[in-house]
Amino acid sequence: DYDYGSSYDYDWFDGDYYSTYGWSSSGSYSSGSSYSISLFGFFELVFGAWGVIFWIIFISTVKSTVKAKYRKNTTITDYSLYAKSMTDAEIHYIDPTLNSEILTNMAFKIYKDVQTAWMNDDIESVRSKLSDELFNTYKMQLDTLRLKNQQNIMKDIRLVRGDVISLRLIGSIETVEIKLQVNCSDYLVDKTSQTVLRGDDKAIHHYTYIIQFERNIHTDEVLECPNCGAPLENLKSTKCSYCKSIIFNQNTLWAMTRKTLKVQYVARRKGQ
Repeated sequence: DYDYGSSYDYDWFDGDYYSTYGWSSSGSYSSGSSYSISLFGFFELVFGAWGVIFWIIFISTVKSTVKAKYRKNTTITDYSLYAKSMTDAEIHYIDPTLNSEILTNMAFKIYKDVQTAWMNDDIESVRSKLSDELFNTYKMQLDTLRLKNQQNIMKDIRLVRGDVISLRLIGSIETVEIKLQVNCSDYLVDKTSQTVLRGDDKAIHHYTYIIQFERNIHTDEVLECPNCGAPLENLKSTKCSYCKSIIFNQNTLWAMTRKTLKVQYVARRKGQ
């Protein structure tokens, strides 16, 4: 699961940016080794010192402002957690065939199917439900688990709540973002012995995701692969037999294109 965020701290004014600041004054030593300073040197000393103090305070203020603004902006990136859910009227205005229940059920079914396939090391079975990027990512992760003889157990998946955050239609591509809250068991085991290696098989975890889905609502059948141009032997196929790209045929296939984990915690333990 991926959270596209950052914790960079832009400390622009740290270091020795102003460590070379200094001042000099004109003066002369008398034979008695006492130091005398000219009037100009005195003002240069006084106002020079105040000048340095002024600039130090000024830079510190700017630095604090930049940090505060950056922290504020990084908080805003989690807007999707607090965004107002779309009403059915707002959804109907964009697509009269949809409502929040239809979209939430679609999202949860695809999510559950993908996670079950992930647990069973059978990601090929849900290829048509994933973008190429997500599919390839899951495949590489499963390859790693397979090499370590490990299995990620993710079961007893229950829907807590689903909210439609956004829905847009650009050309023939329809995109929806859904905040999906689920409870489930989630832990890592040795594939042979089923010994728990990481996590707790008695814990029920709560996860809140922001998941994006896309589909092509164009009703014309695709006669050739849009990726490599090869003719499709089976017009109802969801995958090109040559380059293995996903084919969005008809207008019924939603595919998960991004999944971001926003909140996670142990909700309870089994039996409680």
